[in-house]
Amino acid sequence: GVDVDALHRQLVSVMEDGLYREYDLTLGKLAANLSVSTHQLSQLLNERLRMKFSDFVNQYRVEEAKRLLQSEDGRNVLSVCFHVGFNSKSAFNAAFRKLTGSVPKDYRPRRSEDGASD
Repeated sequence: GVDVDALHRQLVSVMEDGLYREYDLTLGKLAANLSVSTHQLSQLLNERLRMKFSDFVNQYRVEEAKRLLQSEDGRNVLSVCFHVGFNSKSAFNAAFRKLTGSVPKDYRPRRSEDGASD
């Protein structure tokens, strides 16, 4: 009895609004935010999006982390980690590596020695 397309749009909307930044976000909290059961949300994630809840949330977190690491040179990796919703550096590093193939500290743009841009 759930409009799956509408639920998917609503899910993307709340995530793009930054809900993923809540370090204690759970399937239950997200389902409550969307006014659906945890089973309905889990089914949407598993069957339609083909991913687990944690992978879905981490996808948003890592995308923002990548953007911040590229655009904010002065911000340290740990600050980025907590800002995007991870509650430990090890969880951040593991998720980042899983999704990008590298660790956050290696994701920053390289600066040339003489200051000239490429």
